[in-house]
Amino acid sequence: MTFGEIFKENRKRLSLTQEEIALRLMVTPQAVSKWETNQGSPDISLLIPISEEFGITVDELLGKSKKTSEEIKGELEELKDANNELVEDYKQLQKMIRSNPTNTDILLSLLEHIVNILKNKKELSEKEKSEYVKDAEIYSKTLIERGDEPGWDKHGYGLLAQAYMHAGDYDRAKITIENLPWTKFNRYRSRGDLAFIQKDYETACVQYENSLKNSLSWVFYELRRLYGSYSFTDAFKAKFYAETMYRLHKAFFDIKTETVFIWAYLFACMELAVFHANWGDKKTALTYLEEYADAVETHADLRSKNAESKSAVFPHCTTSQDKIDYDYIKKTFSVRKGLNPIRGEQRFCDILKRLGIENA
Repeated sequence: MTFGEIFKENRKRLSLTQEEIALRLMVTPQAVSKWETNQGSPDISLLIPISEEFGITVDELLGKSKKTSEEIKGELEELKDANNELVEDYKQLQKMIRSNPTNTDILLSLLEHIVNILKNKKELSEKEKSEYVKDAEIYSKTLIERGDEPGWDKHGYGLLAQAYMHAGDYDRAKITIENLPWTKFNRYRSRGDLAFIQKDYETACVQYENSLKNSLSWVFYELRRLYGSYSFTDAFKAKFYAETMYRLHKAFFDIKTETVFIWAYLFACMELAVFHANWGDKKTALTYLEEYADAVETHADLRSKNAESKSAVFPHCTTSQDKIDYDYIKKTFSVRKGLNPIRGEQRFCDILKRLGIENA
């Protein structure tokens, strides 16, 4: 990195404007601008004052001792393994960030330590809490603005909100949670954390459940992949994953009011029906198909009543409006050989009639 880049990074790390750092160094803002764009360099006599302002060494200011990402990760692992006291670790991390002001791993670790200190050090004075919160604001801002990978902004905002919570500043915690661009999962979870700290356990339960529902999309995806893999090698293990998907959906979603991830429910019902049909349990197989038909009819009814129907849990989520492909359903019932053992049953014919499908 050039001197200008190092200077600019450290200035931003401290949330200083060019005018503010110029005033501290008793130079003009124009001079600072030239340094940062590498159109000029400070007088050698200013190197020590600049390094002192930034809390780094002259060598670090000149870019002579910046460590690689792998070296930093190694140091962080050593620090973790040392099992030092939280505040002691935090001071070590502060020394590390001075040499590497925009390293995301160090910034993340600093913010996590601040949250843990505020959470676990009950003897902290209000002044000490305020100082830790101020540090959290600086580190989170740097992480959000300078993080070198997508998603660092969520970590920065999330940990800053946690710092506010555990410092007792509930108003700023709420503003951070509600006004910043997070995924819904993080927002629900953080609302739950804030309510829990305030001992509003009823609200905490609602928000944590919403967070869990939001995260189930990934769980359903993995369960379906596991089912598909085991269906070729172990039918009973495949059945277990289909049942897990079915039970999770039944436990957390009301098919009469929420159509979120209905694909997971329909998939599980169909595969379980096929399994039981082929193992001779026709009654159970038909019961699953009847539930399948119930879900399809309910979904169609909801869509006819409100084309823009969305789940309260996912107010901005397009997956809450999953469109059922009725042609695909008809084709599935017609060609699925696994349903052959129950095709002659009257209940099966009734299901086809409900769905407007001719018996193959």
